[in-house]
Amino acid sequence: MCVDALWRTYTKPMYRCLFVTPYENQVRLIFIRLKELIDGSPQLKKELKRMTQNPYMIEWKSGSMIMGFTTGASSGGGGASIRGQRADMIYMDEMDKKIAA
Repeated sequence: MCVDALWRTYTKPMYRCLFVTPYENQVRLIFIRLKELIDGSPQLKKELKRMTQNPYMIEWKSGSMIMGFTTGASSGGGGASIRGQRADMIYMDEMDKKIAA
């Protein structure tokens, strides 16, 4: 997922990828891996405009972005932070499902 998001946003101007996870820890780990991949590539580092953790976002000079959101599984937020976000690609990591007893 990380390599695909980097490739899509690096090669396509104004392209937006969203990572959606149930928990903050999951989106944090994804962005740690994205940062490792960017730091390991002088070509990617040169095109990076900014990287933030609150919100989780990577923005390229081309205007493309990678953003990370949680669905609020532990708080019962129901994914309100994702509503209204524009995306060309959405990655959903380990979706949770409540099982009725």
